[in-house]
Parts: sequence; C-alpha cells; structure tokens
Amino acid sequence: MYCTQCGNYIPDGATSCNVCGTPINQGMGTNWYQQPQQPPQQNMQWNNLQQSAISQNNGNELGMKWFKFVIWFQLYANCVLNIYNGYRISFGKHYNLDDSYVQMIYNMYDGLQTIDLAVGISMMALGVYAIITRYSLAGFKKHGPFMYYLCLFFNILVAVIYCILVKATVVGIEINNTRMISNAIMMTVLLICNLVYFGKRRHLFVN
Repeated sequence: MYCTQCGNYIPDGATSCNVCGTPINQGMGTNWYQQPQQPPQQNMQWNNLQQSAISQNNGNELGMKWFKFVIWFQLYANCVLNIYNGYRISFGKHYNLDDSYVQMIYNMYDGLQTIDLAVGISMMALGVYAIITRYSLAGFKKHGPFMYYLCLFFNILVAVIYCILVKATVVGIEINNTRMISNAIMMTVLLICNLVYFGKRRHLFVN
C-alpha cells in the first residue's frame, strides 16, 4: 500500500508512513491501499528503496538508518574537515607555530613544504569528491557504493603517505601526526564496515 500524502510504499501491517509519519487511517477505506497514479517525483527513489529493501533471507527488511547517516552527516563532515585540514596543512598551520618558526622548519628540511602543499591540496580535493559521492549515493546510482569505497580508501591512502613522507623527511624532531593516524584508523574501520553494509544492499543502487 502507498501513503496518500507522500506516495511512499508502506509494508503491510504498518501503522504509519515511515517517511512522512502520516498515520494509517482505516476510515480512508480502500483509497489508502491504491497505488497513486503519479507518486511525487522527489519521493520516487525512496519508494523504490522501500519496495526493494527486502532481503532474500526470510524476507526481513534491511535497515537504512546508517545510509541516511552517511548521506546526511558523514560525507558532509568529511568534506568540511578535509577542506579545513587541507588548508591548514598547505600553509603549515597544523604545526601550531608562528609563521616564522614554520618557515625555519621548511628551510631546515628540504621538501617538507612541498609535501605539505601536495597533501593539503589532495585533502581539499577529497573534500569536493565527498560531496560528489554523497549525491551519487543519495541518487541510488549504480556506482555510488564504489565511489564511497574510493572516498574512504583515498582518505586512508593520503593519511598514510603523509605520515611516511614526513617521517622520512624530518629527522631529529618529532612531528605530531596523531590526527592523521587517527583519521587513517577511523577511515579503515568505516571502509570495512561499509563494504559489508553496502554489499548487502547493492541491489538498491540501480539508477
């Protein structure tokens, strides 16, 4: 059956629409159970999702709360943080030192400024890519999950490469890479979890 307010597909036995929250009014008669002639266009992808989000295993509905978290928070946060941190790294502000001291470090360690600039630009590019990925996932594009895997993988790769290059370039002083290491670990966990999560929902991404 379909909601008369938003056109969303509602599984049998539900007491309300799980998209707009409209309660099922038994007094509406058979109108509630008729498929709308033309469901609202903006809800079509969610209708398809609700109709398709049934697993092959005993007909249990696949949860999509994590998917909503990814497209409405995680990828936006990834964009903001990558652009912010990329800017700071590009100009050496992540050392939390005065510009004069930062320049001394750059003069002392040849190639460090180039590393910071390259990694900073890469991180800002990843921020833009996160938004592109977000809209591919939200549109249930076939390549959406793969783009998301790449987004997480490149975040890990950039963090690991940066730590290795800085370690090889800077000798004699300890550069705090805790934030980059933590980011790589977090993205690795996310990648593993999402490989499983989206692997079970690959049939939903058909556009």
